[in-house]
Amino acid sequence: MALYSFDYGDPASNSMVLCKLRPYLSNVWSQMGRYFVALACIDRFRIFSQLSTARYLIGIMTIVWSIAASHSLVMTTIIDGRCGMTKLYSTIYTIYILVFTSLIPPVTMTIFEYMTYRNMKQLRTRIQPIRNDDMIDRQSFSITSRDRQLLTMVIIEILVYVISMSLYPVILLEMLITNYMNINKSPQYLEIESFIYTIATLLGFPTTA
Repeated sequence: MALYSFDYGDPASNSMVLCKLRPYLSNVWSQMGRYFVALACIDRFRIFSQLSTARYLIGIMTIVWSIAASHSLVMTTIIDGRCGMTKLYSTIYTIYILVFTSLIPPVTMTIFEYMTYRNMKQLRTRIQPIRNDDMIDRQSFSITSRDRQLLTMVIIEILVYVISMSLYPVILLEMLITNYMNINKSPQYLEIESFIYTIATLLGFPTTA
């Protein structure tokens, strides 16, 4: 829809319902995707992988974010012919994004993935099967190989999240600061700002897929 607006105008600017639903649904879906990944990291550490538990957690997370993101329905509105936010809500929303998008998910993933890796190392040291030395060496090599694969996967997963989400809070802060400074933005400046915001949003899609 953001790309569509470049040529045909923003349809949300002419519809209050669309203006409120677009950020709300985008917020709910993206946050659920991020926190599903965080739950998966916790699941690796706790090892409670069961279908019933997964369904329960998915249901709880869906309800939580459907309610938690409802502020978008209330506070987003049409201002001066554009779908947007008031200055006060922009501040609150930026803090909300920084905390619940740029801080909590990567910190949670990092902590629990590290704890999972540490548990695997401790498990390797505790397992001492009564076998010949050659068999022990082969098993030790196998466990070490799995540890390295897990560590590589963890590092890649966290790096993908951090890199893909790094631009989003930056552009939000830029928009917030320039709005509070009452900087007179030219149409070209606004187009560039909107384009960067769209790119930042698209980069965040892999973290919620």
